[in-house]
Amino acid sequence: MAENFLRGIIVPMLTPFNDDTTLDGETLEHFTDWLCRRRVDVLFPTGGSGEYTHLTTEERKRVIDIVVSSSGKRVPVMPGTGGTSLEETLSLSLYAQQKGADAVGIVVPDFIEPSEETIFQYFQQIDSALNIPVMIYDPRGSGKNSITPQVMKRMADELKWIKGIKYRTTDGERMARMVKKVRHTVAVLSGVELVFLSDLAIGVAGVVGGGGNLFPELLAEVQTQFELGNITQARQAQFRILDMNEVLDRIQWPLSGKIALEAMGVPFQPVVRLAAERYSKQDAQYIRE
Repeated sequence: MAENFLRGIIVPMLTPFNDDTTLDGETLEHFTDWLCRRRVDVLFPTGGSGEYTHLTTEERKRVIDIVVSSSGKRVPVMPGTGGTSLEETLSLSLYAQQKGADAVGIVVPDFIEPSEETIFQYFQQIDSALNIPVMIYDPRGSGKNSITPQVMKRMADELKWIKGIKYRTTDGERMARMVKKVRHTVAVLSGVELVFLSDLAIGVAGVVGGGGNLFPELLAEVQTQFELGNITQARQAQFRILDMNEVLDRIQWPLSGKIALEAMGVPFQPVVRLAAERYSKQDAQYIRE
């Protein structure tokens, strides 16, 4: 399961909103179908790029409903179900399971004591309640609330449904230590597409990157060419990803992604719920072009 399911290009889907910031279900249906027809391996709605912390519980459930239904089992769906408490996390995770999600992604929370034992116990309670795979999301890559290779190995060995970790770090040593410790039991996924190629060299199974919303084929090209041994081509694709991100960085993410998708024919409105920085019309036009 770790090798065959949680690998490749995993897309932390953007959440579309109407001009009044209500959820735009029609565009979400269109976007899900659009992604399913491209080179993606797993859909990851209601993650960080999906502004999940600014969605109500009912809105998150509606996003799960729409993405699971619209994907039609063409691409596995793994909703982000981390909540503000263990109870909310369990409720959302069980809802996703009931609605036919193939897995869930759960962030290491801030509300628990930052110790290895408490982190293990948190995911142990989740594991015992579910019957679908879990991808742990470590958005920090270091610090007290981060997953250490030791506790990840323990979870991989003792918990049935822990099948992967999105490890968000640009520190090659940290990534190497994580992959070395658990690569034979769970899928370690790069959490930073800017270093995807170097992470592949260490042994990651794929990437969870916001660029998958826009250019999943380019991310897939990095992995495909690397696995074929075509390092020059893989490097060229990685450099193009760096160029793409330089363009997107002109405006705060995920707003920049929504502007780009609108230009690509996906009817996103340039609306976010996150507090977005001010941007110029010139920057928006540069991204569209």
